[in-house]
Amino acid sequence: MDVSTLPAGISVRPASLDDIQALVALFAARDRELGIEPEPAENLKRDFTKPHVDLQKDSRVALTSTGELVSYAWVEDQQHVHIFMNLETRADYRESGLADAMLEWAETRAREHITQAPEGLRVTLRNGCDVRYVSRQHLLERHGFQVVRHFYDMKIELAEPLRQPVWPDGIRVQNTQPGMERAVFEANNEAFRDHWGFVENSFENWSHYALDPHTFDPTLWFLAMDGEEIAGFAICGKEGDDKGWVYDLAVRRPWRRKGIAQALLHEAFNAFYQRGIHNVLLGVDASSLTGALRVYERAGMHAVREFLAYRKELRPGKESGTEELA
Repeated sequence: MDVSTLPAGISVRPASLDDIQALVALFAARDRELGIEPEPAENLKRDFTKPHVDLQKDSRVALTSTGELVSYAWVEDQQHVHIFMNLETRADYRESGLADAMLEWAETRAREHITQAPEGLRVTLRNGCDVRYVSRQHLLERHGFQVVRHFYDMKIELAEPLRQPVWPDGIRVQNTQPGMERAVFEANNEAFRDHWGFVENSFENWSHYALDPHTFDPTLWFLAMDGEEIAGFAICGKEGDDKGWVYDLAVRRPWRRKGIAQALLHEAFNAFYQRGIHNVLLGVDASSLTGALRVYERAGMHAVREFLAYRKELRPGKESGTEELA
């Protein structure tokens, strides 16, 4: 990082696990500013302990002369072709040039992945931004990022149980069992291959999040089974006292357009309701190639938060992720 671009009195170093509480406070201040509920600290801890994360190379924090943490940047890659960054700068420093310097560091780090990316594939740097976060949008746009997609957090408030799921002939539902983790992972990778931006995940990375002890509850993993085959799945978890999340929901190609996704949603909603959890959320691509948004709307969900997906091309080439269905 070019220290000459930093405001007076600011120093920069790699992040560490000891910074988590300060980072949680930094993000919470931003969320209060945007009028949204702060994320749990466990989410940041999961990122910091993700397999193959190198905090020395992939993160930076900026501190004042008195040790206050006022900015953060983080970079991680998917097979060196999709590079994601997470950024935050305290409100009173956003116009000081610090936010620009941290983004420039992130882009420089992202470009180091170009030589490791498979030949002929496009390499891009990406960032998601709440639609209300106007200063972040201006920051990204002045550095050459463009909006390429919209995403929603969707929610349903369960005032009463929904009707029982209607399953197609030959399909039964069950919870995941010990020893099924690999099969669920493989079904997940196959089903999401048709989603925009897909890059194949590793079992190690997937299980780091999916099996995290803070959210993993096998009784909230619903598998639609056709014999011994996983036709579809809803991987859910509880967050807080009255909030449930559908983290992943998908149906594999041979079983689509049979009502399985709707049945999985109803199964999950009713399970949450029976536990006294009446607010259930999930995230969705607004232009989902598989029509997921329409499925969720038919189930009674509505958008409560909108995100903009920004992207900047670092190397031209063929897009590795799915852009459209054949």
